Amino acid sequence: MQNKRILYLTYDGLTDPLGRSQILPYLLGLEKNVNKIHIISCEKKNKYYKNKHTINDLISNSNIIWHPVFYHKRPPIISTLLDIINMKIKAFKITKQYNINIVHCRSYIASIIGLKLKRKYQVKFVFDMRGFFPDERVDGNIWSLKNPIYNYVYKYFKKKEKEFFSESDKIISLTNSGKYEILKMQIQNVNDSKIEVIPCCSDFNHFVIPSQDVKQKCRKELNIDAEKLVFCYLGSLGTWYLINEMFEFFKQIKNQFKNAFFLLISNDSILPYSENIKQIGISSDDILTINSSREKLPYYLSCVDIGISFIKPCFSKKASSPTKVAEILAMGIPMIVNKSVGDMDEIFSNKLFGRTIDVKNIHGSDKFEELVMNLKNSNPVEIHNEAKKMFDLKSVGVKKYEKIYKEI
Repeated sequence: MQNKRILYLTYDGLTDPLGRSQILPYLLGLEKNVNKIHIISCEKKNKYYKNKHTINDLISNSNIIWHPVFYHKRPPIISTLLDIINMKIKAFKITKQYNINIVHCRSYIASIIGLKLKRKYQVKFVFDMRGFFPDERVDGNIWSLKNPIYNYVYKYFKKKEKEFFSESDKIISLTNSGKYEILKMQIQNVNDSKIEVIPCCSDFNHFVIPSQDVKQKCRKELNIDAEKLVFCYLGSLGTWYLINEMFEFFKQIKNQFKNAFFLLISNDSILPYSENIKQIGISSDDILTINSSREKLPYYLSCVDIGISFIKPCFSKKASSPTKVAEILAMGIPMIVNKSVGDMDEIFSNKLFGRTIDVKNIHGSDKFEELVMNLKNSNPVEIHNEAKKMFDLKSVGVKKYEKIYKEI
């Protein structure tokens, strides 16, 4: 693939946590097999100046060239248009200057530019959709269709979505469920072979099964008693994440396991949920909230017994592949997730990984005691090894991207 000159466009920043976990590791895995990878990312100024040296160190001595632009938050819509213009100017200049032959676009905003590049320069266009973006905005109550402006924006992106599907050379879906929904649309030039399913993967060399010594050290540092049964939620709060339902579920667990403890690892504030948590009947002594860098995340996860992830089961989440699932399973930790999200039902049909439950039926269940006891006795090595077959960054994620680049 030494004749492949890639332009990777992302509206997410490399200096964001997502950029560190779900963009850069893939590209670092690909860079040795291509001529050059140019990255245009939209960076938040505070994170850029704080973390740019880390990114530059990671890509030094590689075939990656980084071309950051700055993200604008306000005013809504206009700021996004400004970001698109800035990215477009840079993308057209790089495509012409470096004779780019593949433009790989992460999600819809980047794909607006990628489609223009394909039409003007006949480059190959990879639509890495990540999810049904316009429907996510509606399902997450970010765009209200009652607002005429957001209604127009939604319709605009749904129109562009069909163009991205039809005119792209390859479509990447995070889930088989998402792929099925795309094929149901019966869009021109879209067939089974055009869509590659690549879930959010994890670096299984970074997220490893912890030793008992590491687990005890972490618990001591966090002041968590050794006999506690530690449940953990990892990631963002709000929008599609059912935080209240997770604490409702934890309350049911707490009624049956007095030693149950909840560790929340998030860079978001829990304060908006504090009153609800109190009303649910959970003591502040049973919850610890911490944030973590990517580097220290495996260490903090080492003290966890069971992971939890509840996500709003809606249309847009059919295409969702939570990164937290790959990372937690890589640590050999079983999980409890809710049904009807992405491929979770299919993945967790393998009871080794954990269980799926119905978030509408979490009150007063006497089944949770048996469920938790089974998960407590899980084999971490078996979980890690089986999950690696599905979610390993190198053997699954990078290999599938290489396959796509070769095919087009």
